Amino acid sequence: MPPHRTRPAEPHEVIEELAAVFLAAATVPRRRPPTARRVLRGIAAGAAQALIGLPLALVLIALLAHLTR
Repeated sequence: MPPHRTRPAEPHEVIEELAAVFLAAATVPRRRPPTARRVLRGIAAGAAQALIGLPLALVLIALLAHLTR
């Protein structure tokens, strides 16, 4: 039995293969929309940061005002 030979690729086959590889690498998977639970968790986290950050900012402003008198 003669050895198996592979034929050289045709130019259009090479282009198709390169295009498929490029598209696979460039395609960004679609993210699922956030669930209501995740949205509420984000809102709660933002509210907690505001409750901590606002008094801290007021204290720092008062301290700077006191030090610059």
